[in-house]
Amino acid sequence: MAERALFVDPRRGGARCGVSGGEDWGAAVLTAVLSGNPPSQSERIAKSSVEDPPARPLARSRSATSQAQEAGRDAGLSSQPLWTVKEPRIVNTNTDAWSESSEIRQFPWISSAIQVTLGRFQFINLGVKLPKSEIHYRPVLLARTGERQGLQDLTDDDHERFTPIFVAPPRAWNFQTETMDKTLPQHLEKLPAEFGKARRGRDAYIDLCFLTEDLSLVDGIHPLQWLYEHSLKEGVSLIPIVSANSPGDLIAAARDLHSAEDMGVCLRLLPAEWPSADPKAFKELLDELGVGPSDVDLVLDLGEDTATHLTLRALAPEIVWARTNGSWRSLTVAGAGMPAPKDLPGKGINVLERTDWLTYRQVSSFSASSGIEAPDYSDYGVANYDPVLEVDPRMMNISATFRYTTHEVWLFGRGDLFKGNGGRGLGGAAVAPMLSKLRAHTLYSETTRDLANDWIDAVVDQGASGGQPTVWRRWATYHHIKTVLSQLSR
Repeated sequence: MAERALFVDPRRGGARCGVSGGEDWGAAVLTAVLSGNPPSQSERIAKSSVEDPPARPLARSRSATSQAQEAGRDAGLSSQPLWTVKEPRIVNTNTDAWSESSEIRQFPWISSAIQVTLGRFQFINLGVKLPKSEIHYRPVLLARTGERQGLQDLTDDDHERFTPIFVAPPRAWNFQTETMDKTLPQHLEKLPAEFGKARRGRDAYIDLCFLTEDLSLVDGIHPLQWLYEHSLKEGVSLIPIVSANSPGDLIAAARDLHSAEDMGVCLRLLPAEWPSADPKAFKELLDELGVGPSDVDLVLDLGEDTATHLTLRALAPEIVWARTNGSWRSLTVAGAGMPAPKDLPGKGINVLERTDWLTYRQVSSFSASSGIEAPDYSDYGVANYDPVLEVDPRMMNISATFRYTTHEVWLFGRGDLFKGNGGRGLGGAAVAPMLSKLRAHTLYSETTRDLANDWIDAVVDQGASGGQPTVWRRWATYHHIKTVLSQLSR
């Protein structure tokens, strides 16, 4: 007999399911939850006993969905729908209170006084360790100065374990002249050299999704071809990224590049574009690109939808579909857990759940329990899903902020006004007090010390410059990548 117990920690905003009968039962619970069948419990959340399932892995001859359904029946689980969480909850350590802005629904089978959030629903005896095989990291990084400089400080060993998905930033709008600030050639001209500094002779992906409204020729060739040729001179081979919604000329340029250079392609697809929804259209896209599965890095991108029950329920069968419908060069699950700027909390040191990472851990455990290879991991670094700000920079107020990655959460520090309209703001003097409070947080020392910690110490203790937003993003990105690589190596 195995004993199961569901208990809720309202202080941490979540529920945990403990199992004392070994990992097999825990795997059955996870597959059942991913198929939408959470444990059935009385309203007072009491312990109950169930028969241990046979001590064998789930049969590989059945689909993951049928495995999940059978596992749920074997474990005596109900068919009630899983809860939904629109956004992660946020706790402000100044007020010690959870935000009420998140859309959180209650379990129908728990006391109505208790609320939970998906990010904290973990299965203790599943063994949250990732599979033993090496997991490759493919962070989606907007190719701005701060992100690129963050990569320059990483070691050669770090660079071997991840491949950045560089997203060419959108062209800036000049609110005074009401025109684009730069032409497309001017916008792209420095990127190849910067890619060379950031990657030091290694491959990277390139996504032009923010430039598709104007992909006019640069020096007589397509911008994708231009970026590839000039980046190659800097020692970086760029792998083109397209999606089902890419314009025809970008798809044609990616096809021509693969035909000439045998680079393959990366398909970065949002949920509406995932292959199993329309296998015929997906096959037509592969044919149009002139590639087969072995030429394709397939990225299932959740976008900003990383914390709902639909996330897990949709990912599980999609991963099974991908693993059984072609030998892809790689398969990656991506998502952006950082809230949009308008949803970030106010002054203080705030705790934000890394829902992209927590979701990936559950997906990885599901893969292991289903006998399939786990996908690789991707996130958006410390950035949110949509980087476009349609605001006149002259009218923006900028507070001193820092995004610090720990094992399961970000510590988001917000200090005094750094720069305000009309010349207001403290400038660099606003940074040190915020970083001092960040450093004092109990979770700050949870991760391995690195160069970002040295920079923070220099600002707080030695009066070094606190920099400006580009510097903050540089060290936040660097520390995030170091932390993720450490987590994936465990």
